[in-house]
Amino acid sequence: MQIFDLKAQPEDPGAQLQAAVDAGEAPMTDLAIHKVKEQGQTEMPLLFQCLEEIPLYLPGVEKDPFESPPILAAGEGDEEEIRFCMFTTPAKAEVFMGEEKETHPMLYEMPFRTMLYSLAPKVGILLNPQDEAFEFDIEPRNMEALREIYREAFQGQPGGIYLLFEGGVPRLAKVLARDEDGVHVRLYSNVIQELTGEVKQEELEESGEGSLRFVSHMPFSLDRLLTMNPLQVGQGTVEERELTDYENWKKGKGEYL
Repeated sequence: MQIFDLKAQPEDPGAQLQAAVDAGEAPMTDLAIHKVKEQGQTEMPLLFQCLEEIPLYLPGVEKDPFESPPILAAGEGDEEEIRFCMFTTPAKAEVFMGEEKETHPMLYEMPFRTMLYSLAPKVGILLNPQDEAFEFDIEPRNMEALREIYREAFQGQPGGIYLLFEGGVPRLAKVLARDEDGVHVRLYSNVIQELTGEVKQEELEESGEGSLRFVSHMPFSLDRLLTMNPLQVGQGTVEERELTDYENWKKGKGEYL
């Protein structure tokens, strides 16, 4: 991977950066950050659109990426806010970590939305810290505003067939019901290689013979479900037999995942 150096192209950084993005030598996120800095807040939607489409990189320890990430603090006392240091390319992460790579040997690649819902309310994201050209601070208040946008945008009507990404593994799920606190889904055993169009209800597999286990009812909180980047790929119906475990969960006053 080539590292695009904005400082080396001072005559027209925007055009040079666009050319680098077009050539696959720089992520679109960096171009969006450049435009935000150049035009103020007017390009923020572009930045967040890019963050939706491009993974971020988080240095960490084995097994749990959020156990001991590199962090920086802003403010003092009750006003202190924490920033997780995240990066738009692996190369930027390596440059920032330097010799500390030994204490953070792993580099986790994650969708932005997964990170968004995995962080505590007073935690923000500092993109590309110490990179003057592409550093950008996403404050905790902006993080919460984005969470609310995603909550309101999620339709999740009963019968909706969704593609979920759990631990990087694509799963097909159907919404059984929604309530004030969460979304109830049925997880299918289809192994997804490639989706070429709308998924029909008759294509959903309950056999459990493959590598993915069929689950008749999973009660997710809305925020937990949104970490899995739900993408609607079809619309079916909910049969009465499919609600048995959901109804038992309600009677037993079960908890959400």
